Amino acid sequence: MSVTISVRIPRRLKELLEELGVDWYSEVKKHLETLVDKELSNMMLSEADRIRRSIGRRTSSAAEIIREDREHAH
Repeated sequence: MSVTISVRIPRRLKELLEELGVDWYSEVKKHLETLVDKELSNMMLSEADRIRRSIGRRTSSAAEIIREDREHAH
């Protein structure tokens, strides 16, 4: 299902878009989709950063972690 969004723009801008043959509908739709993608990415990155900060840093080296994991596996 789709919805309608109305935007008021200056008359001269509309005239220029028509003169230039710009498919403004497609351009606006594409811009809004790109904007949503960016905002969702930013939101997910912020959430990942929050989770990473809440977990904290490990003081062990990667080698120590792997060694410990292997020891517990056997």
